[in-house]
Amino acid sequence: MAEKLGDNVQVLAFIESDQGLTPGTLTYLSGFDQDTGFANNGAVDSSHFDISLINGGTSAMTSWDPNTAGFALSYVFIKDGRGSTSGPYLYHIYGVTPDGRFDSLIAQLVTVNNSGQVQ
Repeated sequence: MAEKLGDNVQVLAFIESDQGLTPGTLTYLSGFDQDTGFANNGAVDSSHFDISLINGGTSAMTSWDPNTAGFALSYVFIKDGRGSTSGPYLYHIYGVTPDGRFDSLIAQLVTVNNSGQVQ
């Protein structure tokens, strides 16, 4: 994708559009950047998530438990293209299965590709 998604509002709008959801359906929970760690800039703080980058940062093991904060996780969204000002930017949307919406139960493998961000 040539366009860079900048803030959480743009990220939510992208996911909602891509998944055919009504605008305003999703709530941004939290974000993680490999350089700065968790942003704690969403509805849930980082204590409900765990992310470990592996394979030189091309993959990550992630787990979650937002249920204790009153939320269910619907999607894990990966952004890649850090440091690029003109793209391309790579985005992955992982849908969360019904049995893992409240608790991942075990760490889940996600592909990050190069240096990326997990949200």
